[in-house]
Amino acid sequence: MLIDFSPLKHPNFRRLFLSQFISVLGTQMTMITIPFQIYNLTESTFQTGLVSGVELVCLVATALFGGVVADRFNRRTIIITAELAMMACVILMAINSFASTPSLWLIYILAGLSSGLNGFHRPAFEALTPKLIPQQDMAKVSALISCKFLAATLGGPAIAGYLVARAATHADRMQHDRTCPYVQSLSALTQYPA
Repeated sequence: MLIDFSPLKHPNFRRLFLSQFISVLGTQMTMITIPFQIYNLTESTFQTGLVSGVELVCLVATALFGGVVADRFNRRTIIITAELAMMACVILMAINSFASTPSLWLIYILAGLSSGLNGFHRPAFEALTPKLIPQQDMAKVSALISCKFLAATLGGPAIAGYLVARAATHADRMQHDRTCPYVQSLSALTQYPA
């Protein structure tokens, strides 16, 4: 069965779809780069795994009311604000990684904050999508969004793994490379009307 790309003919949905693909791809890259950096700093599997626990707690805490926020406020504004804040987290992680002694606690805080921002971002994205396309295309859009997520979930870690292998012990420097998807995502998001 082939995927129907016809919903991408709607310019506003196409921009949102592509921007979110880029954003999810970058987010998935951190699933490799952050734990790799923590392990390089600590050589502790416990501290490496702890970052995932911090991210999960922050995501669950914000996801509980992210949908309410998406229903009450401008969804486009929520998405752009979350993208900007996530990009700021990645920039701060990159600055931290270039320090002579990177701060471990700052990595935990920024990783948790970035994950928590997804608790606002995702519901706003899900609620905005039906407003950009006709109702009859919703089934096709659902399939496209699933494929987007799967492609980014497979591609992000694969790209990060390649870059980690290429950079050897300098994976902490990769946070800079991860900032680029946010810039591209924001560029596309700002081009459709509120």
